[in-house]
Amino acid sequence: MAVLWVTASDFINLLPKIAFHRSGHTYTHLSTIGHPFSPTRFATCFLNRIATVIERRFLVDRVVVSPTDSGAALRVLEACVGDNGVVALTAHRYAKRPLIVPFLNGQITLGLGAPILALKTMAPLLPVFRFRNAADVPTIVVGSPLVVDRTLTRAQAAED
Repeated sequence: MAVLWVTASDFINLLPKIAFHRSGHTYTHLSTIGHPFSPTRFATCFLNRIATVIERRFLVDRVVVSPTDSGAALRVLEACVGDNGVVALTAHRYAKRPLIVPFLNGQITLGLGAPILALKTMAPLLPVFRFRNAADVPTIVVGSPLVVDRTLTRAQAAED
C-alpha cells in the first residue's frame, strides 16, 4: 500500500503509468474530468477519451473527481489503499484548496490530497518525479517516503 505523489509535467502524463505497469506495480490514478486536454463538453466526449483509453491499459482504475464532490473520489482512493492498493495523485495546482509555498526563487502551488490521503490511511507517501534527462530521455524517479510528523493535526502535517 502506498500513495504516489506524481509531479506535474507537460506531454509525458503516460510515462509513469507505463513505467509502473512494466515493473509490475500498477495503481489507481485520480484524475479530473478535463484530463488531459480540457473540461469542455467536446473535449470530454472526444479528445480526452483518446488519451484516457490508452492510459487505462496501464492502470488498475482511473477515478474521476467530481467538480461538486471531491470527497467521493477520495473515499474511493482511501478504500483502495485500505485494500493494500497503490494510488497516485498528481502534484499540481488544480485543487479546491491548494497550498502556496516558497520554492526555489519563487513559489509553487500544490493540492494536498496526496499527503492528506497518506495521513488518513497511514500509507507511505512516495514522491514520483517525471522529467526528460540531459540526454532528452523520459525518466521516472521514485523518491524515499516523505516523513510525516503524526503529532501535528492532519492539516498542519499535510502543509508540513
